[in-house]
This record gives sequence, structure tokens and C-alpha cells, in this order.
Amino acid sequence: SFNNLISFSKSIFHDYQSKYLNSISLRKTLINFSLSFLANYAYLAELDLSSCSKIDMKVEATVLRSLPRLKKLLLSDLNISTLNLFDFSLYNRLEYLDLSHNLIDYFPPSILAKNIRITYLLLNNHRLHGMFAFVSKKLEHLDLGDNRLVHVSISVDNENEPLRVLKLKNNQFVRFSIDRFTMEHKYLEYVDLSYNNLSQLVDMN
Repeated sequence: SFNNLISFSKSIFHDYQSKYLNSISLRKTLINFSLSFLANYAYLAELDLSSCSKIDMKVEATVLRSLPRLKKLLLSDLNISTLNLFDFSLYNRLEYLDLSHNLIDYFPPSILAKNIRITYLLLNNHRLHGMFAFVSKKLEHLDLGDNRLVHVSISVDNENEPLRVLKLKNNQFVRFSIDRFTMEHKYLEYVDLSYNNLSQLVDMN
């Protein structure tokens, strides 16, 4: 973190160690080289590229396809404007995905449907607007704060891995059915609706 890297040599890690390297963080690093070196570490479980300067994800997103064992991927604050750059179906072990503080205005409902392990999804500080719909297998924690949403619909297929935390602060909700959410997600523990313009928490009637 907080470096100004001009180059990065694969020889920093001996070849025999590549299958043991579990995590790399380059958070807030000024990177002046390609991320292609990551392909040498196919056993990575955690990668943090958040707030890396000069990374063009339109170019570098293909590198991530060589990391199918990722469990935790942090891509916050990288000026990402579309999810078409990524094939999330490749990451069948992914549990934690941070896409916060980017420029996404549309999130396809089933884009992570094949990611049966994902439990944490951070989509706060985007340009998401209107209605947000999402389909998941095991989602437990969803942060949609600081967007422009007025309605949200979340379908979690597995009742044994229920949604527990929902953050909706600083959106444009006027009405919110707290009854519906607590009936559909009976293990919901925390809902954040602060900094909205709610006229009422709507009941089922």
C-alpha cells in the first residue's frame, strides 16, 4: 500500500512459492506497469487492488481470469463503469466482493447467480438508480449505500444462508416495506435506511 511502483519482478517470489502465496494487497499504490504478473499466482485467495492509481480495468480485467481460486476480491475506487469487463462465473470460490466507490449505474440481477459461495457484496457509492434487483444463493451482507435507489428486491435461494445485513443509507427511498423484508428474510438482523426521504415504513397492507 501507498507505494509508487514502476516495475514488479516475478522473481520477488521464488517459483516454488507461487502456489503458497495466498494474498496480495496493492491498495492505494501508484502502478506504472501491467498486472500480467498476477497470472503467475493462480493460487491466490485474496487480491486487493482498491484505489490503485493508473490501473485501466478495461485492459487489466482479463488478468483476473487467471485467478479462479479467489475468495476475496477488492476492486474499490477504480473508476469501473461497467461489469461487462468481468466474467464472475469463473470464480466459483468467491465469497467477498468489494466493488464500492466506482461508477456503475446498472447491476444485472443474475450476474452473480452462479457464484454460489458469495456472502459479502459491497456496492455502495455508485450511480445505481431506480430499482435494484438481485438473485443470490448465500448472500448475507449487502451494502447499497450512497446510490440513487428507490426500490430494492433481493432473492436469496438458500434459507439456511439468509440475508442478515442490508445497508441502504443515503438513497432516494420514500416508501419501504419493512414487513415484507422481515417476512422474506426472517433472519435479517440489521437494516440501515438513514439519510433517505422516507414518508413511512410501509406495512403489508
